[in-house]
Order: sequence, then structure tokens, then C-alpha cells
Amino acid sequence: QEISLIYAESNPQLTDCDNTVPFGCTTFTDGITNGSKWYSLCGGMQDWHYRYLACNEVTLELHFAKDPEEITIPTYWTHNQESMLAYMEAVHMGIRGVVTDSVTGAPIYAKVTITGNTQPVFSDPDVGDYYRMLLPGSYTVHAVAQGYEDYTSTSRVTVASGTPTVHDIAMTRKTSHSADQDGDFVVSMTEVLRVFQLYNLGEIFCDGDSEDGYKSSEGFQYCIPHDGDYVDGDFRFGLSEILRMAQFYNAGSYHPCIDGEDGFCPGDAP
Repeated sequence: QEISLIYAESNPQLTDCDNTVPFGCTTFTDGITNGSKWYSLCGGMQDWHYRYLACNEVTLELHFAKDPEEITIPTYWTHNQESMLAYMEAVHMGIRGVVTDSVTGAPIYAKVTITGNTQPVFSDPDVGDYYRMLLPGSYTVHAVAQGYEDYTSTSRVTVASGTPTVHDIAMTRKTSHSADQDGDFVVSMTEVLRVFQLYNLGEIFCDGDSEDGYKSSEGFQYCIPHDGDYVDGDFRFGLSEILRMAQFYNAGSYHPCIDGEDGFCPGDAP
């Protein structure tokens, strides 16, 4: 609602109470509406992006005509220029920062959430920067990343209006693999068979009550992928990822290492 109002407030065609204005406030209060209250849609791009890519989107309806005459384009630009700039600037409301490895300082691809709101945003894997739009208030920040301990801010982060709050996140590398349920740095046959079970299930989901935090039935995927799901983090095990578990088992032990494809290497630490 806030980012929609930011767009509409700078656009006279959306906020003027004039019956000649197609989408003025005589049609929608303040020039905005909830899309599903206006008309329902199955398979909309906005919902898919929000659910699977953590994008916030709005639909802009500027006129009844889907293909206005060319001569009207400069007028549309005049009405919408400031709105578009204000809309883009809205990305800086709330919290932003960089997620890095606490030892090396390398950027980390992480999922960042706020207490009380499970909708995530993601940090850029090449740079580590993330942006979480929030209204003024105080929030607790969480972050999860494959191969790292879960992060929770030690104090609430205060967000003011007009300027973003910088909150950088340094994450600590995990010492044990997701498959190693007892944390003894040995992947036993039972633990290998559990990963084979997950492989046979196909897609897996989060389950905090299971032995390893995952389940087969439908649910959410707001947790980080299993450490063994290192190829693309798609919540499915490929055959090569299964064989990686067998490699740990055959080596008798494993240890954390930066160079390992999943953050771990077979055998004892050198």
C-alpha cells in the first residue's frame, strides 16, 4: 500500500477528484486498490514473483486504452515521470546492508527475514548486498545461508522514515554438515540412508520437528536448502549430490573447508 501511494501521490491523473480522469479518486480511493478486490486472476506474474522470487510488484493502470495514440505519450510521461522516480527510490526505505563471511569477508548469498514476517529477500551472491523494504519501527533481523549458522540480530534494528538503516550481517561458517545429525563429523550409514530417502522423495520442504529439519509433504521452503543440495539449492537431491554423501561415508569423517563445493571436505582436517 505504501509504495502504491508513493506512486499515486505524484501523479495528478491518479489522485485528482475529477470525473474526467479515468482512474482518479472517484474510482479508487487515493488512486490505488488491492488487485484481487478489483478483479481476481489465476496465475498472475506478481503473485509468482512474490512467492518464489521475493519481489514486490504493483500493476500500473494509466488509462482505459491499452494502446493510446502516439500523440498522447508525452502527456503520459509528464504525469508519470516523478511517480516513476519516487517508486524506484522506495527501494531504499527500511533496512539495507551486506551479508559476508565473518572470517574472509567474502559476500554470501543469504535469505533475510524479519521476525513476524516470513516473506524473505535475498542478498546478491556476487556482492552480498540486500534490501528489505520496511515502514518506520523496530525489527529483529534473521538470515540463513547454506553452510553457515543461522543469524539473528542481537538487538532490534530501528527504521526511520526518509532514509534507510544500514545493517550489515557477518555470518559464521557451520562446523557440521546437515546430513550429520549428531554433529560428530562422521556421516554414518543411517545418515547416508536418510539422504537417499530425501532423494527418493523428490522435492523436500522445511520441517523443524524432523530429525534433520526437512520433510516430504508440501509446506514452505523458507529454510535454507540441505547442505547436500549444493548444486542449485532447488530443494531436490541430484545423483551427484547423493554420491557426495557416500564420499563422506567412505572417508570415515569430514571437516569444514572453504574450497569444498558444499563447504566441507572428506577426511580429517589437515
